[in-house]
Amino acid sequence: MSISVRRAVFEDARTIAEYAIKLFIQHQNYNPQRFTMFATQESAEWFYGN
Repeated sequence: MSISVRRAVFEDARTIAEYAIKLFIQHQNYNPQRFTMFATQESAEWFYGN
């Protein structure tokens, strides 16, 4: 099995944001006192799209 890695492009922002929010929620569920929810799907898409 081979894997190809490429540089992210603008069109990837939504997928990257979805993954980032899921990872953030996982961290928050693990330790809610340490991780507060400050990001939304929309703000993450904006961040990764810029």
